[in-house]
Amino acid sequence: MTADERARHCPDCGTRARRSKGRRVTRPRDLSVGGRRPRLVWAKRRWRCDELACRRRSFTESVPPVPPRKRLTT
Repeated sequence: MTADERARHCPDCGTRARRSKGRRVTRPRDLSVGGRRPRLVWAKRRWRCDELACRRRSFTESVPPVPPRKRLTT
């Protein structure tokens, strides 16, 4: 989970989501540390966008190090 409040804002309209649609588990990959690859597991929330003018109805949390629909960290 993330404590970054920006992760729950709609990527299209910027509205802060208030209703969750559950969770989705993702396993982003990171660079090796000491010859071993860290194992990351992120149970990120799915959110509903309540802005009537917004075309996006739902989205998952994202943070800059792990952008949406990406498997590798930056």
